[in-house]
Amino acid sequence: MRLAAHVFLFSILLFPQPLTSATPTADFDGALALAHATHLSTAIGERLAGSEGEHQAAAWLATQFTNLGYVVTIAPFVFRRNKQQTVGMNVVIVQPQKIRSASSVLSVAQYEC
Repeated sequence: MRLAAHVFLFSILLFPQPLTSATPTADFDGALALAHATHLSTAIGERLAGSEGEHQAAAWLATQFTNLGYVVTIAPFVFRRNKQQTVGMNVVIVQPQKIRSASSVLSVAQYEC
């Protein structure tokens, strides 16, 4: 589960600067990467699907991607755990056409509960 969250986080960290032009930046900021990982693991903590931590992480990720210029939708999904209906969160990120280029990166991650 933590690995999947880091896959999402990697997408954020790959291009840490706001995407305001058609040419994405390849700069990597290790300190920013550590700050994001630290925030997810300490400020939010466990993010089991359907938990309050997952909902907080989804909102935080949505904010991070929105600030980078992406179009973000949080898509809840229903599943059963221990015979109880539970709601998990998918964070769907779309790169606007105006900032796509031949060097655009597609990142997809999924986690199972």
